[in-house]
Amino acid sequence: MTDYKATNTPCGKDLLTPLVEAFRAEGLKIGFYYSLLDWHHPDFPIDVHHPLRNHPDAKALNAGRNIANYAAYMREQVRELLTGFGRIDIIWFDFSYPGRDYRGLPGKGRADWESERLVDLVRELQPEIIVNNRLDLPPGNLPDVTTPEQYTPRVAPAIASQGVLWETCHTFSGLAAAWGDRYVNDAGELDLTSASAVAAADRLIGFAAKDKIAPLVPSGGADPGDVVQGRFNSGNVAMYIDGPWSIIGMKDQAKFKIGLTTLPRDEGELSAVTAGSGFGISTTSKNKDAAWKAIQVLTSSEALSYLAEQGRALPARTASQSAWYKVAAKDITNGGEAIDYSLAHSVPYVITNNWAAVENLFNQYFPPAFAGSADVKQTMESIQSLAQQ
Repeated sequence: MTDYKATNTPCGKDLLTPLVEAFRAEGLKIGFYYSLLDWHHPDFPIDVHHPLRNHPDAKALNAGRNIANYAAYMREQVRELLTGFGRIDIIWFDFSYPGRDYRGLPGKGRADWESERLVDLVRELQPEIIVNNRLDLPPGNLPDVTTPEQYTPRVAPAIASQGVLWETCHTFSGLAAAWGDRYVNDAGELDLTSASAVAAADRLIGFAAKDKIAPLVPSGGADPGDVVQGRFNSGNVAMYIDGPWSIIGMKDQAKFKIGLTTLPRDEGELSAVTAGSGFGISTTSKNKDAAWKAIQVLTSSEALSYLAEQGRALPARTASQSAWYKVAAKDITNGGEAIDYSLAHSVPYVITNNWAAVENLFNQYFPPAFAGSADVKQTMESIQSLAQQ
């Protein structure tokens, strides 16, 4: 279907098969994440998320692009994934944005992806597979799992008045560290029952349960993240917390001039939590030299400058950051200053060896606390106890 694949790179070989085999060898289920957005494909129309969205001839460039061709291409890509690697347990499509028009460039949803046809294909090829809810399917088509992200619904999500299986994720530790609170002790062990950790949890939960700063999120089919971001863009929410990667999308969609600042604090200096993509080479790798060369290319000043100029990622190399400021932070009030302060007061994102389990426990036990129906201290004690089992 395409020449744009790993076998045509200097690597010269399939990368997915050994990954799947390694997971199965450890008794793990297999899941694939599939990005519905594809900026490389010639038939993918330019939209609000596309790097060319501000091109003066964006509409003209879209004239020859046919989304139906892209949808057909995507189905064949999914067919390959679901027929060439044995049983697949979950496929995670990400994401739809049908109402996010930008400068006459429409967003994309079920009509563009031909979502119902795509799901039918998935079910035909893998009848037992789990499919998430980000294909913008009509209300009558219940997803296997609904996925609110960084927001806790006040009541369990429902679609067309029917309850659905759901999960949500929250970044607790980042705010805790930013406030100077600690959830990992000096020995590198999880310590959620300390006065500092409980105070951080109480403060975070207070945003929604006590102070009512967090807006109510409907329990219908709308994605909570889309709802809250939409309220910010329309001027109905004063503050939206996210990382620097979202600046371009926010300033392009908001109906007002936006600014950037650090997280609110009471006294003293605020720390900024630093976390980003990293690269490593396995000690058992048979191609260490090739892997090292690949890392050098990916982290070179040329590669980082290219990403910076597109505004897509804040480069780790300080020499490349000025190009990012010129694109991403342009016309953002206090944009460069806030990022500079954060970088100058950064602390590492500290985790424990069982952090995946800890995050799952937060996802399970934090929603009732956010809703005000569970005691914060008891919630932290429960997570601490379960994490140590």
